[in-house]
Amino acid sequence: MGLFDDIDWDETANRTDKFLKNKLPRLILRSGRSLTDLSSPKLSLASAHSNGVNRQEDSIVNGLEIEKAVKAVHETIFHCREISKTVLIDTYLKNYTPSQVVMAIPYEQAYFFKKIKPIALNEFADNYDYWQRKCNVAEEDIVDLHVIKAAPVNIFYVDENNNPIMMPKHIYGDVGDYYDTNIKYRRDKIAGVYVLDKNKLPSNVWGTLSNQEQNIIYVYRKNKK
Repeated sequence: MGLFDDIDWDETANRTDKFLKNKLPRLILRSGRSLTDLSSPKLSLASAHSNGVNRQEDSIVNGLEIEKAVKAVHETIFHCREISKTVLIDTYLKNYTPSQVVMAIPYEQAYFFKKIKPIALNEFADNYDYWQRKCNVAEEDIVDLHVIKAAPVNIFYVDENNNPIMMPKHIYGDVGDYYDTNIKYRRDKIAGVYVLDKNKLPSNVWGTLSNQEQNIIYVYRKNKK
């Protein structure tokens, strides 16, 4: 992620929510801990376990790597702002219901879902990026929870002299999203006057969104009939 990438706030919150709901419990289970262990301000050291595996040395190394990842999660949560920390601990470590979580903070439930919880999740994503490295998590195990907004794909419709004959269209989304202009944006005829020149079809009619703006130009010729 670049320093000034445009973050998709909602999708980052969704990705972080899935990580804390689905990935974190598995990580905790593999570390020999429980989720509630992470709700304490001080995380005690856990011993590495061989779990009956013959390759004991490999198992211990793996256990140490898991411990680093667990510590990164713990440090991330406890370096969030107080209200975000409360939301994260109560929601994902103590498994409280939304009603129970709201009781611990001075906001109504509707505002909690609209603002407070997404803020906590995005704050976790920002902090987690730092604390994984601070806790020496292996590079191949580092997770970036951010979803980056992509630069748009612009679709232009021009005649043979490059004059616009129709308002351009734009595709927006996140980096890595698939697009295919043939599905929705291609026009074989425009206003009954122009016909798509199939000998000049652009090469990038489909692809993936990126952080670089992309232009697609459909060229038309006048219908001679």
